[in-house]
Amino acid sequence: MKQDKDGNLYMSIDDVMENVEQLSHSQGFYGRLYERLCEIRDNEPDAWDKVVTDLEAQHFRTALDMVLYFEQ
Repeated sequence: MKQDKDGNLYMSIDDVMENVEQLSHSQGFYGRLYERLCEIRDNEPDAWDKVVTDLEAQHFRTALDMVLYFEQ
């Protein structure tokens, strides 16, 4: 978890990846998402920086916040 300037905790990219990986075991969408995120992380550093910035900017407080974001 990370903390914003007001002291509110939100999910870091590591938290997002962990939750996506856990969901990937039961949901096909999350399996594909996890594979793609890992591919970007491992092979496309500039794109990965943007993914990290974009996802952490969402300030997900819970896994449910994250799921609602991805499924909208």
